[in-house]
Amino acid sequence: MGIYPSDPEFLRPMVEPINMVIWFGMKTTIDLPDELLIEAKKRAAEQRRPLRALVEEGLRTVLKKPERRKQKTQVRLVTAKGGLASDLDVSSREAMYEWLQKKR
Repeated sequence: MGIYPSDPEFLRPMVEPINMVIWFGMKTTIDLPDELLIEAKKRAAEQRRPLRALVEEGLRTVLKKPERRKQKTQVRLVTAKGGLASDLDVSSREAMYEWLQKKR
């Protein structure tokens, strides 16, 4: 077995097929303004949690599907030709109640 990394014999044991997959999550790099990163690090420290957790929570919040709001019910106004009965006195509530009692 070779002792140099460029030697094919050196790499052979490292390229043997492995029947196991371990998934730890994806790593990526993002560019943030310095002041935003500083503020995020401070907030993570205040909450005693890793910056990764703060960023993950923020992304999940932004990407969360909005809840469907119930659409407002349209009120359809019904109009009809006509008017008030000629013997109805609308200036007095008692007179209107009496008028309704007579009509029943």
